[in-house]
Amino acid sequence: MNISKFLRLSLGQWRSQRTGHTWDTCEIDDLNMTLDIVALAIDDEPVVRVCRQCDLDPDTATFPFQVTWLHAGQTEVAPDDRGIFVPIPQPDNANFGRMLQSHRNSSSPVTVGKYHFNPDGTFVLTTEHPATIIEEKIWFATPNLRLQVFVSKPKVAGDRATTTFISENRLVGATKPIKAIATA
Repeated sequence: MNISKFLRLSLGQWRSQRTGHTWDTCEIDDLNMTLDIVALAIDDEPVVRVCRQCDLDPDTATFPFQVTWLHAGQTEVAPDDRGIFVPIPQPDNANFGRMLQSHRNSSSPVTVGKYHFNPDGTFVLTTEHPATIIEEKIWFATPNLRLQVFVSKPKVAGDRATTTFISENRLVGATKPIKAIATA
């Protein structure tokens, strides 16, 4: 598995079921949503903007993409329900690299995570935030079923640790992208 193959397999619409657990309060959250994952060109404005915010040349990117999510019960996607992701593989080994992530809107800061692939093809992304370290592991059980484990570990004593299990089923035959709310 490499980043391009993994992301090609990820394109499309997915029905997502998420179950999260907050360790200190024993709270359990269930969330259903639909994801739309589309490829972007290296010269698309959002990709260029994200790379420039990190002082990187967009030509070093491989297979940038956008994820849009629609929560159950919503009819249109709000501007905050979208993320731009730009993989920057290591020049000597594309199984390792950085993932630039811009969530919400164009004024949000870009976060940079580190990714690698385990020998079994599992994609692992680790992103450090000021108060937490987030580790995501994503793998394909079948071409139309993705599984993910998401762990948020606090860096500061007293903050909440959470774990989330996510299953995503490809919406086979889905032809319409999720409708986004226009941004000003």
